[in-house]
Amino acid sequence: MQTILVTGACGNIGQNVLSALANKDCKIKVLDLGNPVNKKVAESYPDIEFCWGDITDAAAVQMALQGVNTVLHLIGIIPPMSESHPELARKVNVQGMNVLIDAMQKSDTAKRIVFTSTFAVLGIGDGTNKIHTADMPYKVSDVYSETKVDCEKALMASNLDWTILRLSAIPNVDPSAHNLKDMALSMRIGPKDFIEFCHARDVALALVSAGTLPFEKVKHQIFMIGGGDSCRFNGHEFSTKLFSAAGVGQIPAKYYSHKPKFYAGWVDSETSNEILDYQRTSLDDFCQEFHQLLGKPKYIAAKIFSPLILLALVLMTRKMVNEE
Repeated sequence: MQTILVTGACGNIGQNVLSALANKDCKIKVLDLGNPVNKKVAESYPDIEFCWGDITDAAAVQMALQGVNTVLHLIGIIPPMSESHPELARKVNVQGMNVLIDAMQKSDTAKRIVFTSTFAVLGIGDGTNKIHTADMPYKVSDVYSETKVDCEKALMASNLDWTILRLSAIPNVDPSAHNLKDMALSMRIGPKDFIEFCHARDVALALVSAGTLPFEKVKHQIFMIGGGDSCRFNGHEFSTKLFSAAGVGQIPAKYYSHKPKFYAGWVDSETSNEILDYQRTSLDDFCQEFHQLLGKPKYIAAKIFSPLILLALVLMTRKMVNEE
């Protein structure tokens, strides 16, 4: 029986990974920060060993790696925090990766790693519906993509058995995890830009497959992770589906960004799905699940106050533009 360490398992994707691993014949360990929120999450997984520590703390990483064979590395600072706190993003994302690589290279057992990167390393969308593939050149556009490129390069230069998953758009299905700022950020996706969605549960399946399949099937490969045909839209279609599920309804395209602000669009998820077999959920499935979790009272309230919500979103979007 192999032992798998999941870093950052208390987050959105991480908890889905723990659920997916429950069906595998393996021992599970977790490395994450020991804050009250994460410790509360840990209470739901009494059979899993949680190691509390910072990914940049070599001693904590080395202790978490004891007896581990495979690492699923999820820890990372993402937008918008990566852009408002760039040094923190570089510390956690890049320094943390280097600490982990060094500790794994010194380990007698932990030699296999699956890293969650992002399609952001291919740059901002160009307004076309071309399929982005793993062999396209890097196009750094912000701190987040810069750190992920550095992580990929460090991993590929190591002597570890690595696999990289570049994730597309992965919104959280939990309504409590969203606010008006999140909605305003989604309006920065140009209405005619292209975006591919993937459910966090499906991402978790891809991660678990990459970490448990015979290594020869995933050896030193970069996989583009997306939901496929049922999850590909332009920016206005994508946001309208999400806003409608929340009760806000359609927001006219004229209020959206008309200059590309989101990362590369549709991805070569067919190739990754052929090997990792993870695509299960469409965007419509996600929206239905979101709507049910939101509940009827909050949905009705959002519909009643949708004109005010629209005004707030327009003002927030304009402020973001002016601050750039």
